[in-house]
Amino acid sequence: HVSFVGQKRIPRQFHFERRRATDARHRARPDDPASLFQILACYGYLMMLWFRDSRVPQAEIPKIHAEVRKRVKFDNEKWKRFDEILRDTYLTEHLLLKENHDRELSFPSLKMTEFFAAVWLARHCDESVQAELQPWSGNEQWSNVWKLVAEMPETTTDNGNSVCDHTSLEHALHALFSIPAAGQTRPTEMMFRAWQVLTRNPTLATVRASVLDRWRAQFRSILVEGVVDRKSTRLNSSHT
Repeated sequence: HVSFVGQKRIPRQFHFERRRATDARHRARPDDPASLFQILACYGYLMMLWFRDSRVPQAEIPKIHAEVRKRVKFDNEKWKRFDEILRDTYLTEHLLLKENHDRELSFPSLKMTEFFAAVWLARHCDESVQAELQPWSGNEQWSNVWKLVAEMPETTTDNGNSVCDHTSLEHALHALFSIPAAGQTRPTEMMFRAWQVLTRNPTLATVRASVLDRWRAQFRSILVEGVVDRKSTRLNSSHT
């Protein structure tokens, strides 16, 4: 079970290992841990979106590297520096991505992939991510990711800062509350968890109002479509 409820913080080992990573060889600037976290979050999200797994097949490694670089929008110098950090054997033995003997890019576990995917949705989700994520809102393989996304507003880093960006969270929750693809059911448990957090956190009032407005619009649309689909004789009889 992947959960930070009760902890209210990102597990300490993430910060500890990142500090060791950046201090060990690269003497990074103060913003480096956050940037490294952003890259890992992007890898986690794309692994879930494309493979629903913690591993990337060899043939797909160049593609995912290129896509992460495009999405994080780092300049060439910054990307090169972080690419070197990610490829550092010392680092990959502890936490970060690694390419094993089978030339397979991977996180140590699926749970870690899910965690980083949730971080990406809570901090970097925009309209384009919302659109590509929406068809998967009811997919059971995303359930742990959505659990984590629902908890992100109440999760903080070691220095007490919120993990969550409210605009990103709003886009992510619009995807979660959207009408799922054919053959999938609404992730009602995840929606309930998210709504509980939105209700009890006054700083999320704007996000809550936006999600509620979109939710009501869905039902209005369903009702209108239902009326349109009725036979005209029934429509006429209802007004007599």
